[in-house]
Amino acid sequence: INPRRGYISSEYGLGYQLPLGLVQIGGPLIDAGFNVRLIDADAEHLSFDELSKQALSFNPDAIGVSHTGSTAAHLEVIKTIKKMRRLFPKAKIVYGGVYPTFAFRWIMEDVKEIDIIVRGEGEATALELMKTFRDGSSLSEVEGVVYRREQEIIINKTRPVITNLDDFRPGWELANWQNYNLLGERSSGIQFARGCPNSCGFCGQWMFWRRFRHRSPKNIVDQIELLMNKYKIKHIWPDDEHFTDDREALEEVLLRSIDELRGKSFDELLEERYRKVRAIGRLEEAEQ
Repeated sequence: INPRRGYISSEYGLGYQLPLGLVQIGGPLIDAGFNVRLIDADAEHLSFDELSKQALSFNPDAIGVSHTGSTAAHLEVIKTIKKMRRLFPKAKIVYGGVYPTFAFRWIMEDVKEIDIIVRGEGEATALELMKTFRDGSSLSEVEGVVYRREQEIIINKTRPVITNLDDFRPGWELANWQNYNLLGERSSGIQFARGCPNSCGFCGQWMFWRRFRHRSPKNIVDQIELLMNKYKIKHIWPDDEHFTDDREALEEVLLRSIDELRGKSFDELLEERYRKVRAIGRLEEAEQ
């Protein structure tokens, strides 16, 4: 569930954007055989009663709640969690995102309706967590979670970051695409890279993602082509902390992206790029 927040910029400005984090968690769960539904109460302007009706029609065994505007949306997230707990007293309720990653202890102490908090990136953790629920096995070995054992709050070992992002595909099919528009046309976020090589004191993203990594250029371009061709996306925005850090990889992404438009193969485009670079170098030498 992406709870309703109602940002002024979304309502009266650019429009509502895809809850990319939830979509990225949903893909691996679908591929593992789980029945997943995304309810975006924010983009669909759902009241609590309307949200409840949609949730009841699905009758979930586990409910994951998060929001892109993690800290600012926290109070709305908690209202949604309390409502879901009343509706589904036996369901597992999981909260994830940037804010609960850092404020997990206070949240668990304050909000008894939450069963589990996922800390850090969620794909691998959510997948292992759902398998644990399904099999009835212990949570003690699931890395990256905080949970309750009777009255005690248990903090499990931190999960290592995902080294190969290509292993986890976004669940684009979960989205109701008519809800997501940028400047009046259908849009989507993508995530090429995670993290940032810098450790600026004013920013906590390097503490959340912990290490810079990126998808392979081919993987991200394949996703862009899928979004354009299957879901008719007109605008794509990169949801990266440092989109341009790896210049060589980014150039390959851009060259692969225009491959079909120019009618040339990627290798031809790359060779053309190198010829231009070499020509510029020779020109500079001549000028000197």
